[in-house]
Amino acid sequence: MVVLVATSAAAQGSNSDDLSNAFGNPTPIKVFEPEHNVPPPPVLEGADAKLRAGFERDFAAAKQRFEDGAAAEARDQLTMVELSAVALGGPERVRVVRLQRAVAQKLGDQAAIKEADGKWLGSCGPADVAACRSAALDAIAAYDAAFAKKVRAADECLAGAEQKAGQAPPGCLESALALYRKADDVLMVSRVELLRALVLAADRKQAKAARKALAKLGGLQDDRTALVRRTALETLSRIDLSEGQVDAAVNDALQASAAWALALPPERRPWARSPALDVACREYEKGKRAGACRQLEKNVLGDYVFHDYSDQHVEEGHLLSHDLLVAVNEHYNVLVQNCLAAEIRTLEHGEAFTYRVRWLVINDGRVDNFHSESTQQDQSRFVTCLRNQFGYWRYPSHEGDPQRIEQGFSVKSSTRTTEETER
Repeated sequence: MVVLVATSAAAQGSNSDDLSNAFGNPTPIKVFEPEHNVPPPPVLEGADAKLRAGFERDFAAAKQRFEDGAAAEARDQLTMVELSAVALGGPERVRVVRLQRAVAQKLGDQAAIKEADGKWLGSCGPADVAACRSAALDAIAAYDAAFAKKVRAADECLAGAEQKAGQAPPGCLESALALYRKADDVLMVSRVELLRALVLAADRKQAKAARKALAKLGGLQDDRTALVRRTALETLSRIDLSEGQVDAAVNDALQASAAWALALPPERRPWARSPALDVACREYEKGKRAGACRQLEKNVLGDYVFHDYSDQHVEEGHLLSHDLLVAVNEHYNVLVQNCLAAEIRTLEHGEAFTYRVRWLVINDGRVDNFHSESTQQDQSRFVTCLRNQFGYWRYPSHEGDPQRIEQGFSVKSSTRTTEETER
């Protein structure tokens, strides 16, 4: 297996000679021009792709009818659109019910307004729940201030308890739970139950009860509970490891990553790697070949899942450090291995090629301006494969100029591969 190792990265335009520029006309500074030649990863939605496309088309049509003044026709269209939204998830349901509310207001239908507000409150999630519920409660408060105040108090109690997860919950949580159960709000009920499970998990004597409660939460099907499932499964993975059940720990951590992915927009899902997965994989690979956990990950999830290193930010005036480069390169190296393996399979016995490629890490941590130093190789199968896989890579974000990285590969049919990385 080839592991990419970068010793350093150079900032573009940083090699100017300051002394020579002190006299005469200064050398013009080359301005970075993005080429956008590294394509983003494909959005993999599976069976949902066709459903989502139909939803967007039908929702846009209903919205247009409303904007054209045909509110009654829009109302009828939204009845069918809502069915697709239920299958797709909370964000789509919220979009539909908010338009239903606007239609009801246009038609002066107070009963329909209240119905839409109730569905709005119960559709929030899996992400941005607090903001969504606050907006729905603002709407409800206009005609039922007492109810809105009661729900806000319950939500504040829950949010406060979540800040101290693992500790005994406050007494107000019981009344909050009763309110959520009365509303049949699966997400809010599961959040309370998660807090109870985490209290159990903090007590070694309650491990069996904690495992049962966490497994129940990890098996929830409502899409809005994705982040609850993630936390439950991550906690379950830690309990597994503490009890020496490594295989179970890896599986729970993989499912935690899958749950987290469902809480993200489709285009963000490749970067939903649970930190618990790294911990479990280190234990899993003890006594196994390197990369065994990555292979299991691909088998279970259907693809690899990554960390988004661009969430880290390098201070202005600093280059990406050697350690950061090594961490990023090792993390995404599995994608390079796929390109290398595919290239080796195409070579005749004894055949060999040398490739040298370069790329820029731009401010937001993405890769751009990826090229082979040989123009003849720039559109070759291997270089194209490398260019495409770099769409997944995310380096730490940084200020200033893009940072250049160069990489050399020797690909031989009779051996595996060798490589070198230089400044």
